[in-house]
Amino acid sequence: MILVKGTTQVEIENYANIEVAKWARNNKIDFNGQKSKMMVITRNKPKNRRDFKLFLNNKKLQQEYTIKYLGIIIDRRFNFNELTENIARKYIKIIYALSKPAKINWGLRHDVLRIIYAGAILPILSKGAPIWIEYLKRKHNVAKLKRVQRLINIKIARAYRTTSHEALCVLTGITPIQMELRSQAKVYYITRGNAQIDAPKQYRKWTHTTKAIELKEKCEEREYTVEVYTDGSKSLSGVCSGIAISMNKHLTFQLKYKLAERCSNNQAEQLAIAKALEEIQNLSYLQGNQRSAAIHTGSKITMDAIANPRNYQNLVEQIRDAIGWLENDNWTIHFTWVKAHNNYGNELADQLAKEAASGNETDIAYNKIPKSAVIRELKEEGE
Repeated sequence: MILVKGTTQVEIENYANIEVAKWARNNKIDFNGQKSKMMVITRNKPKNRRDFKLFLNNKKLQQEYTIKYLGIIIDRRFNFNELTENIARKYIKIIYALSKPAKINWGLRHDVLRIIYAGAILPILSKGAPIWIEYLKRKHNVAKLKRVQRLINIKIARAYRTTSHEALCVLTGITPIQMELRSQAKVYYITRGNAQIDAPKQYRKWTHTTKAIELKEKCEEREYTVEVYTDGSKSLSGVCSGIAISMNKHLTFQLKYKLAERCSNNQAEQLAIAKALEEIQNLSYLQGNQRSAAIHTGSKITMDAIANPRNYQNLVEQIRDAIGWLENDNWTIHFTWVKAHNNYGNELADQLAKEAASGNETDIAYNKIPKSAVIRELKEEGE
């Protein structure tokens, strides 16, 4: 997409026809004239129909009144009327198709329909909501989306068609669509560019797929020089991590860390593993076959997050980077999941975490707020 701004029609035509073509040649970019179109974006009402003469590869571009960019339909006045109309039309057809297997006495249960709404319909209804949320102040745009939600609510509640939209939202427990979209937009604007939020690692800093690490599981018959037990805890006292490290079956290190109060239990589990790997990096005096370590964690969620190549959360990436560094330094790092309070090592790690929570002298080791905490707080405030 190329945006050209000007105060007059002549200025836009000259800039688009001359400067854009020159820029494309200098950067060796070739456009497909048959697939390219143009649209005038203005909120002013022209006295006469504006016929812009823009050319690409010596062919005049066709002028449109709406364009679809990254799944968002944009009209020439930025009213987003076409967007809401398209969304409503598309999903009303889908909901009517659901009518056949969702009868009063048989077919899809209400909980299944709720899953379909939350997982398939709502994400599309809310796509790009922070961009066009202000235009929901116009009643006709809200009415289109309400109609979609009302139809699916009738199927979920198995209610009469005459039941009001507000009553259906109460019966199904589904947040009214306008409130849901405002909440999503508010979360976006609070978290966007906020250094205090635990956002995923920037894509420019992602590890190349050829260098991605593979999470290896512990071999029960193998002896490890270093055994690490980690645990995270969140309670009224605070959010903390505990680590117990033994070398050659002898307890060597007992570490405890405190996180900010708004951090999550998953972050505490991940921080414990990240800090444990940092301690292993300091064991440079171990050589050869001695460079083997087993990480025992009680968090299956954390292990799944590390193994998931699409998870780029800050702490998860720190863990991956540490594992990669250690493996390049001839270390063998294996992981295993253990049930809570299933052995002495994890009991000790849990105790260390609780001690860190009760100690006021412990410094905050991690203070980035998870997005889930922001969402939960907004719901509690009734946003």
